[in-house]
Amino acid sequence: MAIGADIAAHPKLLETDIKIILETGLWFWKANSIGSIADNSGMAMDAKIRSVTSKINTGLKGLDERVEFIKEISAIFKSDLGSCSE
Repeated sequence: MAIGADIAAHPKLLETDIKIILETGLWFWKANSIGSIADNSGMAMDAKIRSVTSKINTGLKGLDERVEFIKEISAIFKSDLGSCSE
């Protein structure tokens, strides 16, 4: 019960309880050190996306679409907010 709920006994919570949905996602992110991949400034964006995706979806299903989506959303954030180094 890493998140404080017995999801093994109540798996439907993963579909219906927004708090449980978010907590399990955050737990998975932390337990698999995905943040260290996402924050790696020495890694190219495509490599980051592939590495994060492989932690979540080992078959890399939808990788091309995910790469394009990340590039589009990154451009929007940079346009509206500037880059992180500014």
